[in-house]
Amino acid sequence: MVTLHKDLFEILLGYSALTIPRNMHFPLHLSFNDVRDFLVETVLLGPHLKAYPPSNEYQYTFWKWAIQGLEDMLVDEACIVCLR
Repeated sequence: MVTLHKDLFEILLGYSALTIPRNMHFPLHLSFNDVRDFLVETVLLGPHLKAYPPSNEYQYTFWKWAIQGLEDMLVDEACIVCLR
């Protein structure tokens, strides 16, 4: 059985319930790879969400939010590497 971090599960619930992304918490404390893999494998390519996707407008808003979160993670990670 695959376990999902509670913050990632909250994103999955929010996406499935069409929660406005700005009301969701992006898990900056998790690893970039874990969040990216979750977004791709579970949200983007998950069989249920692929079969029953949200509206194009909602997907646009969600993915804009998700990509911004991933970019923020990369900036934070780059700053940490520069400080070393």
